Amino acid sequence: TVLRESLVILRYLDGLFAQAPVAQQDPLRHAMENLLVSHERDFADAGYRLLMNRDPARRDALMQALLAQYARLDAELCRIDELHRQHTAAEASTPWLWDRFGWAEAVYTPLFMRFWCLGYYEGFELPEEARYARVREWQAAFADYRRYHEYMRINRSMNLAEFKEIYYPEYFHRLFGRLIAL
Repeated sequence: TVLRESLVILRYLDGLFAQAPVAQQDPLRHAMENLLVSHERDFADAGYRLLMNRDPARRDALMQALLAQYARLDAELCRIDELHRQHTAAEASTPWLWDRFGWAEAVYTPLFMRFWCLGYYEGFELPEEARYARVREWQAAFADYRRYHEYMRINRSMNLAEFKEIYYPEYFHRLFGRLIAL
């Protein structure tokens, strides 16, 4: 799949540029990052199923499946926050998993960016409920990507039509990767 290939590339680059790692160097923190990343496939699949759905009768069930993935992600983020507080005796001061944009953020950023159109096409929104509060905070931090130089230089002028042009090739690339894995 696209993201799985990206993980291999990310691991390679993290090792190659060891002076500025993306992944946490502390083994416990890195294990927690990997735990969160291990949910990526279920999260991505739920989002893509909703995005690609053409059957109105399945829409509500697919939305509930994606909401369940968001709730699962929120629960994991809260659990990691609690462990962080226990080990450091301090409150988390950033919306990131740890103290900076890291491994888990590098994995989920593309998904959050790809699924922004679910609100437009499907009316999907995370409910204003406590069980989504932490993931909503995390997702909002990803939106700040638009302030970074790379976005301003490369993606600033991307509109919905241009996004549609890249979406289907990306989606079929992901499916092709899964076929190869079979």
